[in-house]
Formats: sequence, structure tokens, C-alpha cells
Amino acid sequence: KNWPVEVIPNPIDVNQWKPVDKKTAREKFELPLGVPLILFGAIGGAADPRKGFELLQAALKLLPGSTVGLELAVFGQEAPQQAIDLGFPVHYLGHLSNEADMQMAYSAADLLVAPSIQEVFGQTASEAHACACPAVAFEGTGLADVIEHRKTGYLARLGDIEDLARGISWVLESSSKSTQLNDAARARAVEKFSYPVIASQYQNIYLKVFNSNRG
Repeated sequence: KNWPVEVIPNPIDVNQWKPVDKKTAREKFELPLGVPLILFGAIGGAADPRKGFELLQAALKLLPGSTVGLELAVFGQEAPQQAIDLGFPVHYLGHLSNEADMQMAYSAADLLVAPSIQEVFGQTASEAHACACPAVAFEGTGLADVIEHRKTGYLARLGDIEDLARGISWVLESSSKSTQLNDAARARAVEKFSYPVIASQYQNIYLKVFNSNRG
């Protein structure tokens, strides 16, 4: 317990993960233009209970009527044999196996919802941020290290579906008025998770250890 602890995030290549024109991105996946689009994804998609898809389902049903036209895109799984009825269209993007497709998916969305109840870091959120996509998640997980509350997205109280719905609604409303959230998300990714920033943090630790040993 008396050992020094340093926390360094996973780095991402912000030159690869960057925004793509939304119209171009949606056309790639044959997604509708001009509608609010939420993105959800995980390995195994909705099948992994740790990823919180059931909580997302419950939260989506609480959204106010102002989110008319809302649609959901899911990556990480193919369309299930038994369709999930959310009251609005759900698009299954399947397993996206390369960074270019993932970059397009983030760029197509108005926000990423990562309702995990267990998450070490949340690489999808940092990648989404780099693509100028705000994110909504629960606090109390590793995603809180990525998302800056009400600045690059929204952190709901852990397991609180009403607060999750409130966060989704807040981001959609904010994004419809300006690009401030999108710009802040991109800036945070560059400032916190880019290769030069992370490399510098490792370098500082090694130098500190090296110099302390010399002393």
C-alpha cells in the first residue's frame, strides 16, 4: 500500500481515429440521414450482461417525446433471430473488424452509449471521442477516466436508468444546438490519449525511477 502508483491510459492514434463527414459515414452503413442516431457496441453486442444493454433498453423507453425519429445502431453482433422491440428502428452493423469501419461508425453517430456496469477503461469511448463523438456512460467504471461530465458527454449514476436516459437526452439536445460537445470530445482525446502524450508519461516515470536510483 505504500508503493507509488501512476495511472497511464491506453493510447490511441488520433491521426487514424478522427472525424469523418457524417453523411459519408451514414451512407457507408446505409443509415438514415437527418435523424438522431445512438451507437452501442461491445464484443458479443447485447449478449454480455456486463455491457449493460438491458439498462440501455430500459433507459431508451424513458426518453421524452422530443427525441422523435431516434434510431439505434449496434456493432459487435449480427441481427438476432428474434428482433428487439424498442419502439424505433435498430440497425445491426455486425462485427466491424478494422479501424476504418469503426471510425465510420463513430462518425455516423450523434453519441455513443456505453452503459457498462464493469469496465476497466473503455477504449470505445476514447476512440469515439477522437472521432468527435460524445459518449454517455455510468460513473464508477473506467469510462469515467475518459468522459468529462457535461463537457465531452455525460456520466450517469451507476445503474440509474433514469439518469442514463437524462444523459442521452442531454447530449442529443446539446449536439443539435452546436458542435461544442463534439469539438470538446475530439480535443480531450488529443490532449489525454494521443501517442505523444502517453509516451511522455512513460518517459517521465522511467526518468524519475532512474534518477531516484542514482541518488
